[in-house]
Amino acid sequence: MGFQMHKVRKITVDGFWTDRRVEVDFKKDVNFLIGRNGCGKTTIINMLVASLRLDYDTLRTMVFKKLSVELWNGAHRGATLIELNKMESGYKGHTHHQRLIPLTQVALHVVF
Repeated sequence: MGFQMHKVRKITVDGFWTDRRVEVDFKKDVNFLIGRNGCGKTTIINMLVASLRLDYDTLRTMVFKKLSVELWNGAHRGATLIELNKMESGYKGHTHHQRLIPLTQVALHVVF
């Protein structure tokens, strides 16, 4: 059995920039994200890349509650789901510019 190529079918972000829900359904071939400057196009792409790479250091810096990426390999048996949940785990013991900096953890759940 060889390597199977997966395509991104969908990305869903709950708590995007704290209070928004974003869903992007991707087509099989070419996709474009079009919008005004500052609306989050690059942030969504960066979230997608970081989740596929499991780049926890980058994911910790991004503002979201739950990030889901649905992958599809062309088979009829379904999709693979990568789900990342961001959780507060406490606060650092020092302050930065007079406010506490929250420590966060990112939990991974993959369904095949």
